[in-house]
Amino acid sequence: MRILYFSSHPTHDTLSDVGYSTHQREMIEAMLALGHEVIPIIIGNDRIKEIDEQAVSNGSVSFISRFKRVVPSIIWQSVKDIQMLSHGVRTVKPRFEQAIIKFKPDAIYERTEILIGVGAQLAAKHKVPHIYEVNGPGVEEMIKFEGRSLMNGFAERLEKIKYRSTSAICSVSQDLSIFLQNRYSVNPDKITTIPNAYNPEHFSIYSRNSLDVKFNFKSTDLVFGFVGSILPFHGVDLLVNAFAEVKKSFGQVKLLIVGSGMSLADLKLLAQKKGVSNDVFLPVK
Repeated sequence: MRILYFSSHPTHDTLSDVGYSTHQREMIEAMLALGHEVIPIIIGNDRIKEIDEQAVSNGSVSFISRFKRVVPSIIWQSVKDIQMLSHGVRTVKPRFEQAIIKFKPDAIYERTEILIGVGAQLAAKHKVPHIYEVNGPGVEEMIKFEGRSLMNGFAERLEKIKYRSTSAICSVSQDLSIFLQNRYSVNPDKITTIPNAYNPEHFSIYSRNSLDVKFNFKSTDLVFGFVGSILPFHGVDLLVNAFAEVKKSFGQVKLLIVGSGMSLADLKLLAQKKGVSNDVFLPVK
């Protein structure tokens, strides 16, 4: 099968080591391994370097920081959402349609993004089956982690239209599948749950003894662990807080955290504040 793999986010590339990049690469590799021909169109690959260079060259990072401090958060978030909506119309839509016409795919697999809803529409126009990959409750995530926006209502309505228009949906968890059914009245027969996983070919297998030597663990230590992106919405800080409470009652415990992300420095400070920094093992940055 000839599959057009489309990712529309302006900065979510496949070149980095972060979670979304790895997920996209591995999904494409999995399709190839099954014998499909895959044409990846990753908007973030084209734009991320350009955006970074512009930010550095014209000092926009410091300007944005100052701007955020003087305007209400709802206005700031609304501006960002309007930019994403414009990106969907001005950049994503023509690029998407050009790819469909040029490559004539048998199916389209698209990572959904809030405020970008042209995929299923264009697929229907060109009579190509379309699948949305849904990685989270997009509108709710944005409200929780970025703040409310004047575009929230529109984004919610657009999500419902998108999920009704697509041929099928791939969800990354059973809970998310249920959420889509309840929130957007999606037919459960339309949803396939494919949990996030890992590719064992990219990992080395360590015995408990080798970990004991590497981190100076004792054989009697109970080791808790986390593997993944260290980002605010993953709640790794809750794990550190919980570990600190467990440590008060059970001395022979350790916490091993594997991964990277913007919250790493905050976690190190939190472990120090809780007095458990000697028992929390974090990546070195």
